Amino acid sequence: MFSLGFCNFFGICGIIAPDINNIYKLKEADSFAEQVNVLVKQYESRQDTQNRLIVNSNKIKESYGAVKVIKAHGFQVMQFKDYESAESAKSSIEKLGVACDRDDFAYTQAIKKAPSTKDLWASQITQSDVTMNYLATTGKTYNDVTVAVMDTGINDAHKSFDGRLIECNKNFSSSGSMNSSSDDSGHGTSVAGVIALNTLDNVKIKPYKTFDKEGKCTNSQIVATLNYILNEKKLPDIINMSFSVQSISSSVTRDSLTRNLISKGVTIITSAGNNAVNAKFYYPANIGEVITVSSSNKKERKGRFLKLRQVR
Repeated sequence: MFSLGFCNFFGICGIIAPDINNIYKLKEADSFAEQVNVLVKQYESRQDTQNRLIVNSNKIKESYGAVKVIKAHGFQVMQFKDYESAESAKSSIEKLGVACDRDDFAYTQAIKKAPSTKDLWASQITQSDVTMNYLATTGKTYNDVTVAVMDTGINDAHKSFDGRLIECNKNFSSSGSMNSSSDDSGHGTSVAGVIALNTLDNVKIKPYKTFDKEGKCTNSQIVATLNYILNEKKLPDIINMSFSVQSISSSVTRDSLTRNLISKGVTIITSAGNNAVNAKFYYPANIGEVITVSSSNKKERKGRFLKLRQVR
């Protein structure tokens, strides 16, 4: 009797302990994201942003004169008052063998037009309408697929998303309410609308508001979002990233988190971009495991603004 009780007790503990650990890590990721947001709002200029370092370790004990240090699981963000202080700290940290990158801006193109069900030429060209019609007539029940959309948020009142949304109730951007993923740009709603209009109802959309009302964020906010997703109890099946960051604005921590999600079975999809430049010079398209999607016009020709990536 004692043995059975002993086994049951420790069996339950074996289940509870990982859950408690997961909860703790998610709270840590949540706290990190909130602190990064406060920091980004306080130091919002391009120069202030580049005076911020993303360090691929949380074991650095020396502050090197930073005005603020925010630690997370495996990395930290350090804000400095000027370029020289940041450069000196960067040099010292790299001498320790730790990767360290300057923070910088990332952009997505802000738009005001929501997706329309009246102009579906792209669906017809890709034959997603044919695929959806076929799947709908098979009589089969399909497992839910969660698509995380890292963007400017979502207009959850749009009819395209009826019964399709999984609320995040988090804001990783510098605009909007703290516990809301409401779209104040239009880009995120447009992207999510394309997904909703070209998939069956088993495909659920979970918005992560990483970009602000101007379609802008920082690498540190991308890091905060990826870190939060990575520590959630259930990972999304797919992450859609319709944005790009120039490779000169590198971040070992950001790229490591991206690859970590991929290694755990998450498919990451990004757009090739709008600047007619080789996509290998932009994150996340420059990560080989990421699926980079190009575009065409109504005549099924390459879009004039298209970026391409070399096949590696």
